[in-house]
Amino acid sequence: MLLRTFTAADVPSAVRQIRETLGPEAVIVSTRPVKARRGAFGLFSSGGVEITAAIEPDAGPGREGTRDAPVPKILRRDGAERTPSLESAARRGNTLAVVGDDLDEEIARTAAAREETPEPRPEPRERVMFYIKPIREELRTLTTEIESLKQETRSRQMRTLESNSGFTRMRSEIAELRYLVGRMSEAVVDPASTSLPDPLRSIAMQLADAGVDLTLIAGGLQRLAQTLTPDQLSQEAYVRECVLAELMRLVAVSAPLESGGQRARVLALVGPTGVGKTTTAAKIAGQLLLERREARVAFLTLDTYRIGALDHLRHYGEMLGLPVHVATNAAELDRLVRAHLDHDLVLVDTTGGNPKDDRLMGELHAFISPNPLIETHLCVSATTKPRDLRDIHERFSSLAIEKMIFTKIDETNCGGSLFNFLTLSGKPLTYLTNGQQVPEDLRVATRDGFCRWVMGE
Repeated sequence: MLLRTFTAADVPSAVRQIRETLGPEAVIVSTRPVKARRGAFGLFSSGGVEITAAIEPDAGPGREGTRDAPVPKILRRDGAERTPSLESAARRGNTLAVVGDDLDEEIARTAAAREETPEPRPEPRERVMFYIKPIREELRTLTTEIESLKQETRSRQMRTLESNSGFTRMRSEIAELRYLVGRMSEAVVDPASTSLPDPLRSIAMQLADAGVDLTLIAGGLQRLAQTLTPDQLSQEAYVRECVLAELMRLVAVSAPLESGGQRARVLALVGPTGVGKTTTAAKIAGQLLLERREARVAFLTLDTYRIGALDHLRHYGEMLGLPVHVATNAAELDRLVRAHLDHDLVLVDTTGGNPKDDRLMGELHAFISPNPLIETHLCVSATTKPRDLRDIHERFSSLAIEKMIFTKIDETNCGGSLFNFLTLSGKPLTYLTNGQQVPEDLRVATRDGFCRWVMGE
């Protein structure tokens, strides 16, 4: 196999040289463009094309006969073959005579394409980073914008939820009003109440107007209707006393200081903000000191959140001549309680707040529930709405409530909701407060007094 390289100004000229030199059976091995280079005397030589051709030794310009075969494909510049080897191509008769002008055109197109598309060369690292850096900056900007959109979406969702929450609360209050109106209507038009003789029926309607759930006393009213004589029914005052007795059967009371002992009574007052826990604690302490001037009483407080709460209690402590101690955790509270067990009474004032605040309720539970020495009293304002009363009882029940204190009974004329609340809770009532005077505006709870207040007396 003979190989020769031909250089010409263009492909057709090179092919003519191959035909004239090697004959028509020569095989094209490769072709590549030749760039202009500096020649003699500092001049540039013109560029062109370089073609390598091959032929078998026994073939020559004058050899006759050719064999039909498919046109051979040009090999790559780097020497790697795209088709079978040169020898096999020559044996199959891949000759220039077969290719003719079509081969010339193919070679010309290939050379032109290679000249127009130079081989890629690796970029320096600096140039690569030059292109990557703005892309990274763009990505950072996009990421920041995406996070901003996410935050805005979350804020919009929260505003929507809050709006929906307010709407839900409004609907709940409307439902509560409908419920109360319905209950009152039932009490008036229910066959059981309409069948009651006067004055039982009129007294039942008065109780319903005060907010009493008549289903709680329906059995007692029916019993009175069946047992009272016509002469007794004609005496309204007597009938009212009979209804009062039915109400008293449903409630329990217990004065917290009615029994003595070898150690102090420890009372923790819990409840929502604004119900008057601190003032009530001062009233209880003041009344005990009025009854027994030698009594030993101490104030403990957990309320370090509300502005002025500690000063408020210290004011009462100074007024009554009592010490005030602050507990910041459950262990400190237990230590202070045990340190004052030789007293007659220890009053623990707690943090008020929203009973729906799980964090607050968790803190109160951690302070109070583990301590067996503490009696927990739930303070509830008489002005609280019926639905809120149910929520308060449900939330504070985790604190193992033992007794109830109703405050601000002077600020409402409708005690029915408190009667319902006390009856359904099953807890005894200890105190009622009816003003801001310390210690005068505090009443020890009695069944008779509470139920007469409910009846509007």
